[in-house]
Amino acid sequence: MQKIRPFGISLMLCLLIISEALGQITDNHFEVRVKNDNAGEISNWLHTGDDLGETHSLHLSAHLLKKHTLYNFRIILESTEYSALNIETAEPRDILFTELNSLQIAIDNNKFGDQSFFFSGAGGLYYIQGNKLTIGAAGQKYYMHKWVISKLYPKRYWIYDRSPVRDIFVPYVELKYGHNQLLFKTAHSSLFTVNNLESRVAGKFHFSGIGARTYFDLKLSVERFNIQDVDIELEGFYLTNITQYQTAYLQIGTRINFEHMAVYTQINQPIKKYLDNPLIKYDDMELQFNYGFLFVF
Repeated sequence: MQKIRPFGISLMLCLLIISEALGQITDNHFEVRVKNDNAGEISNWLHTGDDLGETHSLHLSAHLLKKHTLYNFRIILESTEYSALNIETAEPRDILFTELNSLQIAIDNNKFGDQSFFFSGAGGLYYIQGNKLTIGAAGQKYYMHKWVISKLYPKRYWIYDRSPVRDIFVPYVELKYGHNQLLFKTAHSSLFTVNNLESRVAGKFHFSGIGARTYFDLKLSVERFNIQDVDIELEGFYLTNITQYQTAYLQIGTRINFEHMAVYTQINQPIKKYLDNPLIKYDDMELQFNYGFLFVF
């Protein structure tokens, strides 16, 4: 197996992990999301989840959606771990890890009107490293396998080795322009769509790109078991920098909304990941599973 290069690792995170679409949540909220390529028995049924490539991430974000101001604000902190087999050792369970940490601050004027245009601007910093085990995604995977997986599945746990990836910092800016539209609304359901174009300019060309996103949210009123409504969400995404890569995915999810919180799960299916330059050789088409909580404040 080819080693995962730092630029390719970072690129996959900025393309596939960061997503603000989560329906028409118009109140201030805090989000916690875990993403993993393994979902236990479900992964066994689907023959996926090998803990290689893009394997695990933790996403924390605060969304300040003031109803009486023109703009919304977001702060997003994220950490993702990537793994590759260590072919230089005799131990078949040895893998090399690389971790990408991201901090982003964004502003937009999206008030989720029945039909409205919006823009979004963001600035952020990526930090890539492969030589430290801390509280980030690599440390989370390391301690989970050392303390839990090794006890439950002695033949299935991985031994995490530090990779030769040096510390890399990459600043970037991101711009989006899109349109919201309410397609239909009845007494117990509604269908909402968001479509936008986006561009990213970064300190390294490997992080830059142009693309498009489309998103549909079917909201169903339930009003049982303290549930207010249920959202069924479908998202498609495509991004490329024309000369070196193109990537696309399809994601479907369900969100259950209570009065002050929501829980959701999503399945992400990559459709295409193609990279072609001297620094990047990375291709991981496995399903990804998202689990998240939203706390409204």
